[in-house]
Amino acid sequence: MYFCMGCATGVAAGMLFTSKSGRDTVEYLRSKADEGTKTVKESVDNLSETVTGAANRGMKAVRHHAENLGAAVDAGKKAYQTAKEMTP
Repeated sequence: MYFCMGCATGVAAGMLFTSKSGRDTVEYLRSKADEGTKTVKESVDNLSETVTGAANRGMKAVRHHAENLGAAVDAGKKAYQTAKEMTP
């Protein structure tokens, strides 16, 4: 939101205080808008990669803990059965 407000303010100031012709000003503003769009797209792409990486690491950790929990439950069952068999 603040980015858009800043862009609008910049465009308004550029239009009021420019010493260039209308065509030159429009081209300049268009190039700056394209640069801004490119910057935002790159930021979104980087954020997307970061989030995807974090999600993958999180899923891997959950699988690891689930496997460890399953192994602990199996070991507990086995110990219980062994103790049950050794008790008269």
